[in-house]
Amino acid sequence: MITTIHGIRVTSPAATWVDIAAELSLRDLVAVGDHFIFGGRPLTSRAALQDEILARTGQRGVKRARAAWDLLDEGSESRRESHLRVLLVSNGLGQFQSNVWVATSDGHRYRGDLVDPARKIIIEYQSAFHHDPQRQQADMVRRSRLQADGWIVIEVSRRDLDHATDLLDRIRRTLARR
Repeated sequence: MITTIHGIRVTSPAATWVDIAAELSLRDLVAVGDHFIFGGRPLTSRAALQDEILARTGQRGVKRARAAWDLLDEGSESRRESHLRVLLVSNGLGQFQSNVWVATSDGHRYRGDLVDPARKIIIEYQSAFHHDPQRQQADMVRRSRLQADGWIVIEVSRRDLDHATDLLDRIRRTLARR
């Protein structure tokens, strides 16, 4: 679909997403889709993306768009969170909920990047934001409060995403303990 914004003809976010499906990896396509449907400021909806996929049957990239659509999450807030979630799901490690609030028994509330409430596991992507000394101290207190209530907190860095085999092995061993 083509629309006009400030006199410039542009495609809709849904059309653009399907158009780029042939060029991007699955994980990057999911990251773009997550950004487009992010609950805090959506550019489009899951339904509009699905409608665009259905309208383009047979077009180059539509199969990847269909696979990506199944992995989209309105709660994902960053590209790396999306990449991490795709990695987990693609390797059969379960469905984690994005950016879920978790309350500790002493009344503190924390939002986990990827959360499995049933198994009490939180997977946190540690971006450069977490390198600040004050942020590190706050993260340490947060982690210890969650662990005191039986949560397992797994921290993941960009290096981990670049060495996925080791990361997946670590997560599998942790899940096996639950």
